[in-house]
Amino acid sequence: TNRIQPSGSGAPAYYPSGPQQNVAVSTVTSGGWTQCYVELFNVSGTNLDTRIRNNCTQSHLLVAGRATGSPTLLLAAAAPRADVFTATSGNAKNVSNGTGWYYRADWSMGFALPSDTLSLSSCDTNSGTSRFCTHLVSAGGFRIGSLTGLNGSTDYERIYFQANAGVSTIANDQIFVSQPVVQIQDEDGNICTTSSAAVVASMASGLSGTTTVSAVNGVATFSGLKFTGLIGSKSITYTLDQTAISVADTFTVVAGTPNKVTLVTSASGAVNGVNFTTQPTVEIQDISGNKVDSSTASITASASAGATLGGTLTNSAVAGSFTYTNLRLTGEAKQYTLTFASTGLVSAVQNITNAPGAATKVTITGSSTAANDQALAVQPVVTVRDASDNVVTASTASITLTATGATIGGTVTMNAVNGVANFDGKGVKLTGLVGAKTITATSTPGSFTAGLAVTLTYGTATKLGVSAATVSATNRVSFGAQPTVTVQ
Repeated sequence: TNRIQPSGSGAPAYYPSGPQQNVAVSTVTSGGWTQCYVELFNVSGTNLDTRIRNNCTQSHLLVAGRATGSPTLLLAAAAPRADVFTATSGNAKNVSNGTGWYYRADWSMGFALPSDTLSLSSCDTNSGTSRFCTHLVSAGGFRIGSLTGLNGSTDYERIYFQANAGVSTIANDQIFVSQPVVQIQDEDGNICTTSSAAVVASMASGLSGTTTVSAVNGVATFSGLKFTGLIGSKSITYTLDQTAISVADTFTVVAGTPNKVTLVTSASGAVNGVNFTTQPTVEIQDISGNKVDSSTASITASASAGATLGGTLTNSAVAGSFTYTNLRLTGEAKQYTLTFASTGLVSAVQNITNAPGAATKVTITGSSTAANDQALAVQPVVTVRDASDNVVTASTASITLTATGATIGGTVTMNAVNGVANFDGKGVKLTGLVGAKTITATSTPGSFTAGLAVTLTYGTATKLGVSAATVSATNRVSFGAQPTVTVQ
C-alpha cells in the first residue's frame, strides 16, 4: 500500500482505475460526467491543450477516443485534471488513478498503462492496446490503442469529459447524497484488492456519521456521513488507519433545510401609532444559522397583548430574507414582545418598548365640589396624552385654567412636567354663586381642552344679610313686618 485515493468521493460515480476499452458513452454520462470538448483527429494539435483547459474546467477529466459520433469509447482513462496536465519530460509518466499520464507542452499528451514503456516521438510509437496520444503541434491526433497514424483522419475523434470529484456540493446537516468511496492503491495507482484496512474520515469540525470504514477488496465505502456547520468551502481528510497515508478532498457546503426565522436587524424606535424608525429584517436560516437563499417562506409578525401591531404583517421571504417597511405599535406605552413566525420553523422574538406618541388631547381631574372662594380640596391635575391615552412624558406644554359661571382664582397657568401639570398648592378656587360650574384646561401648543364639572357650594360666613327690613314701628307693638336675616 502506497496511497489512498478518493474514488470520486461519490461524484462522479463512474471513476475507473486504469485505461478502459469499449466503454459506452451512456456509462460515462450517467456516472456523473459531462462532455466538455470534442474534435476530429485531423484537426491541428497546436494549442489543443489550451482548448481543453478552457472548455474543461472541473476537477476531474476523462480522456477518450472513438469512431466519429460512436456511442462507444474505444479507449478511455480518467484522473484529476491537475494530474492529466502535470508536466513530464522525456519518456516519463505521472501515474494517477491506475494510468500513466504524460504531458509535454508543444509536443504531445496522452496515457498508457503504468507499466508501459513510452517512446515519445513526438507521440508514443510503442505498440499496445492501452495507449492514447495526440499531438500538441501542427499534426493532428495520432493513436487510439493499436489504431495509429490517425493524424489526418476524420473517421475518429478525441473526446473529453469533465466532473467535479469529491462530495462537490452538500447541503448542511444533511446526509451526503453521494457517500465517499476511497480506494487503497499502490504506487502505480492500482487498487490493492487484498486490503481490508480501515480508512478514517475526518474534518476540523462538524463531521458526523460512520467515520471509520474497513475496506472491502481495497475499497472503503462510507455511509451516513454528514456535515453540520457554516456554509463555504470545506476539506475532508481520509487517512489509512494507523499510518501517515492520507489524502484530502474538498467540497462546498450550501445551506440546508429551513429551520428557523432569525432577526438580523431588530425593530427599534417604537413610538405609539408611528412606524418603527428601524424596521426589522428577518432571515430564513438552517439549523446552523446559514441563510437559505432559496426560501420564499411566508413570515408573519405579531405582538403580545396590550397593543395592536399595524402594517403589512405577512410577507414572503425574497432570497431567504425580508425587511419590513411599515410595522408600528398602537396601544399602551410599555414593553411588548414581537414574534416573527413561519409555519414549521422556530420563531424569532424580540422585546421592544412602545413610547408615547404625539399629544392629541388633555385630561383633567380634581374636586367635583368646592366651597365658594375656597381652594379646591383636590387641586386640578391636567395630563397631556396621546391618541391611546398614554401620558406624553416629553411634554412641557403650557396649561391654562379658565372657569364658566364663576371667577377662577389662584395660579391658573403652569407648564407640564413630564406631561403632567399638577396645580397642587396653586390655590385654584372658584368665586361666585352656588351651582354647577366648569373648569376648563387648555394646552399650548395644541389648543387641546378638557373640562372638570364642579358644584359650587357656599363658603365661609363673612356677613349678615337682611331680606325684609322694618320701615315703621309702634312702641311696644310687634313689628308689622318682621325682619329676615341670612348669614352670608
